[in-house]
Amino acid sequence: LADRDGTTLAVRLNTFSDQNFFSVIKEFPEAVFYDYTKVYARVIDPLKPSNYTLCASWTEEPADQTSCLNLLEAGHNVAVVFAEEGPFAGNRALGQRLPARWELGGHRYEVYDGDDTDLRFLDPGRTRGGFGRICGLRLKAGNNEARRKAMESGFCQIVK
Repeated sequence: LADRDGTTLAVRLNTFSDQNFFSVIKEFPEAVFYDYTKVYARVIDPLKPSNYTLCASWTEEPADQTSCLNLLEAGHNVAVVFAEEGPFAGNRALGQRLPARWELGGHRYEVYDGDDTDLRFLDPGRTRGGFGRICGLRLKAGNNEARRKAMESGFCQIVK
């Protein structure tokens, strides 16, 4: 259909997993593939197909955070969830503010709004200084209890 319509096929893999699909992606060089990953080595894997964009995902785990900081310093983008205090559960989640810059590991990184689109291959690249950027995502929780637990776990950054 994409060929017939003169458009590019874009495919997001791993919505609920983190599998390596390099072999499948290589079979469709005319398509664009994108994803989030917690397999941080995959972001810089020299075998990663050129038509595959990966955005690393920040977690509450210190080892994962170290990997994400290394990726940011090397010019790769990292998705970070932000939460603002207040009644932002359910359909109010998108009303939360995102910061323009955020400090992680002693460095302030530019933040762009990752909720504007899920098409990570359209994200801005590294800054003029060579750093990656933070793909800011708002905490989405169905109710206040789930939201509170996510905020207390360290899963997200708290915007004051």
